[in-house]
Amino acid sequence: MIAEAVLPQGGCGGLEKRRTDHLLRENPASNPLSATAWISGLNGCSVTGVAVLALLLLLPFRFSWLGLFGGASIALSGFVEVLGHRKIKAGDPEGLRLAALSQVMVFASIFIYSICQYWLIDPAAADLLSPEVRRFLVDLYRIDPYLLDELVSSALRMTAVSLVVASLIYQGSMLLYYRRKQKQLIRPETGSASPHIS
Repeated sequence: MIAEAVLPQGGCGGLEKRRTDHLLRENPASNPLSATAWISGLNGCSVTGVAVLALLLLLPFRFSWLGLFGGASIALSGFVEVLGHRKIKAGDPEGLRLAALSQVMVFASIFIYSICQYWLIDPAAADLLSPEVRRFLVDLYRIDPYLLDELVSSALRMTAVSLVVASLIYQGSMLLYYRRKQKQLIRPETGSASPHIS
C-alpha cells in the first residue's frame, strides 16, 4: 500500500516523495488517481480541441493578433493538461502540478483576451452585421437603427465580462480540485499518503 511505502516526514521529505512516486509508477493498477486522470484527460483534450477549432474558424476572417494569441495560448494550456493527464495516468504525482498549472494558464489567457476585447470593441461593431441581420435586430428590439451600434457594443462587452467570470468559476474549481488531490496524496501532517483518493 502507498501508506506503507512512505517514510515519516522530517529530514527524509525528498526520499519520501521519491518512494511514493516510485510506488505509483510500479503499480499503475493501484493508482489512487485513476478518476483524476480521466477528468484531466477529458478536460485537457476538450480545451485543446475547442481552441484549435476556434483558430480554424478565424482563418477566413480578418487576421487578428489578439485572436491568434487567445486561441494559441488556450490550446497550449490544454496541451499542458494533456501532458499532466499522461503523468497522472502513469502514476506520477507531478502530473497534478501540470494539470493545476494548466488551469492558471487558461484563465490568464481568457482574462487577457477578454479585457483587451472589452477595451478594443469598435463602437461601430454593428457595421459588421449584414443588412438583413441589422433589420431583424431593429425590428426585434424596436429601437432606432442608430442605437444598434451601442446595443451590439454593449452585448459584446457583456460577453467579454461573462467569459472572464465563467472561466474564473470553472478554472478556479478545477485548480482547487487538483490542489486538493495533491494534498491528499501526501499528507504533510502525518507523513503518510492516502490510498483512498479517487
